[in-house]
Amino acid sequence: MGPFPSGSFEGYSEPLRRFIQPEGFTPQVNEIANQMPSWMPGEDYLVNFRKGDPYIKIDQGFARLPGAGYNALHPELEGVNPEDYPSITKMRILGDVAPYSREYQKQASITKHQVENDPEQLAEYERIADQVMQTKESTLQVAKRHFSAPVDTIEGTVKMPACQVWS
Repeated sequence: MGPFPSGSFEGYSEPLRRFIQPEGFTPQVNEIANQMPSWMPGEDYLVNFRKGDPYIKIDQGFARLPGAGYNALHPELEGVNPEDYPSITKMRILGDVAPYSREYQKQASITKHQVENDPEQLAEYERIADQVMQTKESTLQVAKRHFSAPVDTIEGTVKMPACQVWS
């Protein structure tokens, strides 16, 4: 027999259940708007960079997203408000963290028109655009291999060993 008269613990957890209530299943997230510039993707993109802490949403966000960390790594931006970054810088950041966003497409278009007459800036624009294209192609190649690769079909009969018994 067990420690209780019936031999089991059945029914003895009721007082605990009544006093210790579960917290519920509501998501615990920080939905507070942050100070990200308006040119960063919001809730219409995979990652909402405008709410919560955007720096933890991607690897090494302090160095890849606009702000003090990015400015420290790029001295030419010292004292520049992220909202006022040059369009090539906006394109570089968006190409790195949000290459599929509408914001990236918009900044790439703006930048292309701005750098047409500057060979140095045009080379930088092409380097960023090429890097984004390589990223996108690499992702598409994985999807192609995964979903459209040829499939081997094997036909045959599986025989059950004599010693195995199904219940």
